[in-house]
Amino acid sequence: MFLSIILWRNCSKIHNIINADIVLSRLIIDFIIKRENLNIKHSRFQLVIIKNTYPTAWASDFINMNLQLFDVILRFNDLKSKLLMSYIPVKPNTLGLIRLTDIDLREIVPFIDWTFFFMAWRMSGKYEGIETVHDCLSCKMSWLQNFPESDRPKAEEALKLFKDAQEMLRRFLAEKILSINAGFGIYNGFAKDDNIHIQDFNQTIVIPTLRQQHPSTDGFCYSLADFLAEENDYVGAFATTISGVEAFAEKFEKEDDVYNSILVKTLSDRLAEAAAEWLHWKVRKEYWGYAPDENLSVKEMLRTQYKGIRPAVGYPSLPDQSIIFELESLLKFNEIGIQLTENGAMFPNASVCGLYFAHPQSKYFMIGKIDEKQFKDYAHRSGKSPEVLHKWMAANL
Repeated sequence: MFLSIILWRNCSKIHNIINADIVLSRLIIDFIIKRENLNIKHSRFQLVIIKNTYPTAWASDFINMNLQLFDVILRFNDLKSKLLMSYIPVKPNTLGLIRLTDIDLREIVPFIDWTFFFMAWRMSGKYEGIETVHDCLSCKMSWLQNFPESDRPKAEEALKLFKDAQEMLRRFLAEKILSINAGFGIYNGFAKDDNIHIQDFNQTIVIPTLRQQHPSTDGFCYSLADFLAEENDYVGAFATTISGVEAFAEKFEKEDDVYNSILVKTLSDRLAEAAAEWLHWKVRKEYWGYAPDENLSVKEMLRTQYKGIRPAVGYPSLPDQSIIFELESLLKFNEIGIQLTENGAMFPNASVCGLYFAHPQSKYFMIGKIDEKQFKDYAHRSGKSPEVLHKWMAANL
């Protein structure tokens, strides 16, 4: 049994115990009280116990320790109870798998996050307003004036790259180089013991999730399963892909045009993410419809100011790449042109796959490092051996 424990006095945190087992926690708390010379008869205390599941570590078990802390207030801060206290799942407008093929490129381009495009080219920095710069010299010089003189050469290089990217996008459209496809579904689902259960019409897919072992800024250790009720809820899954660019990039490679080959590949990667962003917007407002009155700009969406989340496989909150095999059976990747390698890589490379959560308090977070105990529990829940899982999760161990 492992718990995260925080001892408070008069609204001030005086000690934090992370991932201590129950017996050790009791000894530590007794020691802290003696060390801090705490007068438990004249102070108000809160012993905040956070569920940090493996997977049966309920805070109520702590009562049985018979701690001799007469005036101590025990507040069992169960994250799941907090999140589900006033949560009413929104019934989707559409249930089941939906496929969208040959999505109009012109709908997707506005959702490109150019910051990550420049990062792929190792151009750090922000280039606000770059999309408003026209081809005239005065527009260019006026925009460059926004940067310190030492940064202007880099900004000018970014502007040239951006113009080349715009020209390549025009070629994509005029020559019908690529196709944008998506498969997604909203399903009945629920969470149990940090597992997400997705109920399709003729199968149930179980997605095990990991839990943070270092609390977030609000003091809780999150798992994606926290954003689902234990019954009668809904969860979504999605995949987007850009096909046709591999052959186009290969054509440049044969001509020793490395620059345009890389440009095609980096643009297609950003288009796959942009398609995922566009699709999430459509899901929130139409297909699921849990945010029909949302009125956000694309910039606000890219800053994740919407309700709900869409963690992709490989994201910090969903780091186990092997989960993609479960999602493949649910979304039928081959029907939108995605193939999986035995290592869980998607082809075309410009593809994204993940989950949808509609809980209004759902948020992105990082799992980070986990210990051996959670790893073995996760392996047991996933039905895989620790030896097999180790190669998928080495970064988290």
